[in-house]
Amino acid sequence: MPDPNARNAGALGTISTRRIIPARFAILQIGQETYRQEVSPEAKGAVFQVTLSKGKTILQGWFQNAAGEDLCGAFYVSVLRESSKK
Repeated sequence: MPDPNARNAGALGTISTRRIIPARFAILQIGQETYRQEVSPEAKGAVFQVTLSKGKTILQGWFQNAAGEDLCGAFYVSVLRESSKK
């Protein structure tokens, strides 16, 4: 059984393993474009639908609190390609 008092170290500090992240915004940065989306306290993630240019780029995702302060990085990102409509 996991220790309820265990803490996870991250680049921006530590959080308890059972603590809910007080995220208010999800941020997605792809290349030079940044997208920001409000999330509810009950949300388990965020979905962004964007149009991407062909080629290599850098993708980053993270969460912010209500004051706009960075909390933590996204645990994972899933990218799906929609078929072109012609």
